[in-house]
Amino acid sequence: MRMNTAIRDRHDADCSFVGRRTVTGHVASTEHGDDVCERTHRGARAFSLVELLVVMGVMIALVATTLPAFKALQESNRAANGRNGVNAALNTARAIAMREGRDTAVMFMFDVTRQVTSMQLLYSAGVTHDAGEGLLVATIFVPIEGQSLIELPKGAGVFACGYGATRLGDIESQNWYPDLGLLYESDSAYKYQDPWLFPRTDPLFLADDESGINDTVIQYLDTFMVRFSPDGTVVTNAEQLKYNSSDKDADGYVELDRPGGQAIGKGKFGKWNLTYDDYMEKNHSAECQLRPAPFLAVVDLYKLAAGTGIAAPWRVVAYHPTREDADQDTILDAFEVGDWINQNANIISFNRYTGSVMRDIRR
Repeated sequence: MRMNTAIRDRHDADCSFVGRRTVTGHVASTEHGDDVCERTHRGARAFSLVELLVVMGVMIALVATTLPAFKALQESNRAANGRNGVNAALNTARAIAMREGRDTAVMFMFDVTRQVTSMQLLYSAGVTHDAGEGLLVATIFVPIEGQSLIELPKGAGVFACGYGATRLGDIESQNWYPDLGLLYESDSAYKYQDPWLFPRTDPLFLADDESGINDTVIQYLDTFMVRFSPDGTVVTNAEQLKYNSSDKDADGYVELDRPGGQAIGKGKFGKWNLTYDDYMEKNHSAECQLRPAPFLAVVDLYKLAAGTGIAAPWRVVAYHPTREDADQDTILDAFEVGDWINQNANIISFNRYTGSVMRDIRR
């Protein structure tokens, strides 16, 4: 019993306040207190320079290791979200066409300022002219009610195959994307190649008020669509694109500022009466010509820029469609963009009998 008491008394002495303050405010130092303070300071010391450098090196190594993986994850998500967004819009338009028994379309556009690709779902509302009137026939489209504009992630772009594009000798016909005919010249080293078209070609990038030749071509914006018939098949009508036949209506026309469900009157489409100066005063036209596309390519625009050095693909064909002095550098740019897409993009095609997405080649 006395032994336990002695041990407890010694323990209380060891646990007594160390460094108690005196009346003068000084700390009363003891041998035991100095030992505690020494251990406390030793435990709270800062990193040495070597230790700090080691920690920083580990952090840099972690960042260097994870950054490429994070970038790859971003690129993968952008490609997947872009592809899924396009597929969802196509499937929705096809389902509406089969349910309502009328042609529908997915129109592709590109906002140059924000650099964002968007899609608008449309359905048919008549034709611009009757066959045999001697004027180009196009189907009038209006936005589908209840379907808002669909935007893809920034950096995700969509191109359309230019199968049947106008060739050099037919530029005066004012067919869709007539400038792309400059990819073909029979007396030169350039050979014709079906080009990949960028959506919503703004006339401001296609014409300069220099020669005054054929300024009326800038009246409408040009873009492309994927069009579905009531049986669910895709409408392309390559013969109309090749020969510019007036009794075909595979092409489309839409006014973007017209409320959904309201069809416009006939006779407006095909009147080339707006001059370049008038267009500049009007700024951006709400009228769009729509070209049916048989194939699509979903493209990572950042990878396209890195692979080709072309950061603005919407300016690849930035000259007047009927100008004789074609820019050879621009022609080569169009070939380079097309070659890169053929090797790297996700190609979407359609079953010719059902219209469903036939394959989605992921490169």
